[in-house]
Amino acid sequence: MKRRFAAALALPVLLTLSAVEPRLGSTLRTHGVAIDAAGLRSTMFTIAAFIAFVSFYSFAGAPTLRLVPGLPHIFQLLVVATATLFLVRRIGRRQGAFTEETLARKIIANWKWEDIPPPRNLREAFLIHTVRSQSHEEGRQRLLELYKQSVRDSLQSGVVSRGEVHRLESLRSQMGIAAADHERVMAELAERSHTPLITPTAMLPNVRRLGSFAFSTALTYQLQAQKMAAYATGDLGFRRFCILHPDTAYGREMARLFAQEARQRDGEIIAIESYKEGDSDVGAQLKRMKTEDLKKYGLAVPVDPTKIGGKLTKLDRKVLYTPGFDAIFIPGRAADVGLIAAQLNFHDMKVPFLGSNGWNAPDFARTADQSIDGAVFVDGFFVDSPNPTVQDFVDRYKKRFQNSPTLFAMQGYEAAKFVIEAIKKGATSGEAIREYLTMHQDLPALAGPAAFAEDGTLNRPLFLIQVKRGRFTQVD
Repeated sequence: MKRRFAAALALPVLLTLSAVEPRLGSTLRTHGVAIDAAGLRSTMFTIAAFIAFVSFYSFAGAPTLRLVPGLPHIFQLLVVATATLFLVRRIGRRQGAFTEETLARKIIANWKWEDIPPPRNLREAFLIHTVRSQSHEEGRQRLLELYKQSVRDSLQSGVVSRGEVHRLESLRSQMGIAAADHERVMAELAERSHTPLITPTAMLPNVRRLGSFAFSTALTYQLQAQKMAAYATGDLGFRRFCILHPDTAYGREMARLFAQEARQRDGEIIAIESYKEGDSDVGAQLKRMKTEDLKKYGLAVPVDPTKIGGKLTKLDRKVLYTPGFDAIFIPGRAADVGLIAAQLNFHDMKVPFLGSNGWNAPDFARTADQSIDGAVFVDGFFVDSPNPTVQDFVDRYKKRFQNSPTLFAMQGYEAAKFVIEAIKKGATSGEAIREYLTMHQDLPALAGPAAFAEDGTLNRPLFLIQVKRGRFTQVD
């Protein structure tokens, strides 16, 4: 009877805690307690665990104790006291602290430092190991091995919960594990277990360097450069280009790849200039670009302003410049491109603008200078695409998460979709899934059929997006 009563309480308790959670968060923030969604959820789980522990041992625990007069009351006092002690210790503990304690126990169990004994304090053990490990390469390898073991433990059950993913992210941050090291660890574990690893974020040009089971659905620089160069030289018929890129790893690589792809299609690069991200003035770069163009195809025609508008002023130009190149490629951030476009217009460089996925920012089309109208850029995902498959994905994502999907969300979705499709087609092992992903040329990507290349990167249809009257529209 009591067990049925306890079970009947479960639903009301769940509903009550769900209603209390947002109010508790608001109250804590009002009183100056910094807490995010993950921290609040951790607090609610702690409260739920307290209620479950006390309820179970109060109604269903240790029934034989009732045979001894007075003992059940003592037992219940111990239950409540024990639960309260754990509640007080854990109520303020956050994900980072939990991760650190879990890792510290492993560190103590495999203590490597012979000159000092392992401390009893978990925090102290973690700090000693971290500081010493970061001081030399051998220690760094120890950190990686420890991280690898933590990942392996998380994967043992075959299912990794969202909480476990957050725990591993926190672990990476606290241990100072770089993204490249994380990818190598995951690829090594995939290789050992013969399980495909499909990353939606690694933009490496050749993920197979990590292992034969590694795949990537991430949009690569190479794909962007290929798509934009093919469109510019093919559909638009352009042959001469200038490139103005940010002086970053992304900008330099995009400039190099676009130049390479354009030349392979009989295109010519007139000039390449760079700028610092955030610079509001690129006048010097544009003047050098104009000088190079005038040496080849550009025209500079002297003009007498008095014959056109009457009185001569200091602002009147004495030379009318006509660009000899067909377009300019700017693989930069949307915030910078808007300023650059206005300056290009001022310097009489009124040519079509071409760009990369850094332009795909929500307010760019609406707030950019009017001279950017008609510009075209490339991206791996376009949330407003008229493609029915894309719109179905967007609608379902918004309904589930109350937000629009990003490129990374789409790439993660496609990675999962490919694996599910392989299983539906009869793949029952890691090797079989790898073979399916490697051999099929019509994988169901959102924008159309896709296929993995020999280097493990995904060749998929990309979107060409045009800035038109303050909005983004799909070109193809």
